[in-house]
Amino acid sequence: MLMGDTCTRGCRFCSVKTSRAPPPLDPHEPEHTAEALSRWGLGYVVLTSVDRDDLADGGAAHFAETVRKIKHKAPGMLVEALTGDYAGDEAMVAMVARSGLDVYAHNVETVEALTPMVRDRRAGFGQSLRVLRWAKESREGVITKTSVMLGLGETEEQLWETLRGESLSSPLPFSSRNYLLTYRPQPSAPPTSTS
Repeated sequence: MLMGDTCTRGCRFCSVKTSRAPPPLDPHEPEHTAEALSRWGLGYVVLTSVDRDDLADGGAAHFAETVRKIKHKAPGMLVEALTGDYAGDEAMVAMVARSGLDVYAHNVETVEALTPMVRDRRAGFGQSLRVLRWAKESREGVITKTSVMLGLGETEEQLWETLRGESLSSPLPFSSRNYLLTYRPQPSAPPTSTS
C-alpha cells in the first residue's frame, strides 16, 4: 500500500487508520518500491494506496512515479494500479493512467443504492464510474476493472444491474469479494447479510 498507512477518508467497511492530516509522503517510496519488486522477480503486481485528500493532487504524481520506476527497473512486470478517485479530478486520473501501468482498477465497492451507507461521503458511485471512464479514455489499450463487495444488504437485482453495467457506457471486468460476516472493522461498519 502506497502513501502511508493513514487515509483521509472514512469508508465504513475499512479498518485503515484515518486522519485529516496524515504524515507526509516518503519521497523515496517510489524508488524503494520499484527496487524491492524488481528483486522479487514478480510477473504481476497490484499497487494500492490510501486516499490522500490532504494533497493537492491526491497523491497521483507519487503513484504515477512509482509505476514509472517499476517499469524502468522491471519492464516485463505487469502493473495493476488500484487507485482512489482523486476527488473526481480527471487530470489526476489521466496522470496515473498514462504512467505505464497495464491495468487501472478503481472499486465501486458496492451497488449504487448502498454507496452512501458504505463509502465515505466524498466518494460516489457516479464519480467512480467517471474515474473508470476517464482512465479508459486517457490511454488506448489500458484495461480498466472494478470490484464490489457482497453481503452488505444488496439485492440480487441491484447486483445484476451493477454487473450488467446499466450505469456504464459499456460493461467492465468485475471482481467480487465477500464482506467478512464475522468482522466489522469499526462500530459504524455496515451490517452484513447472507441473503
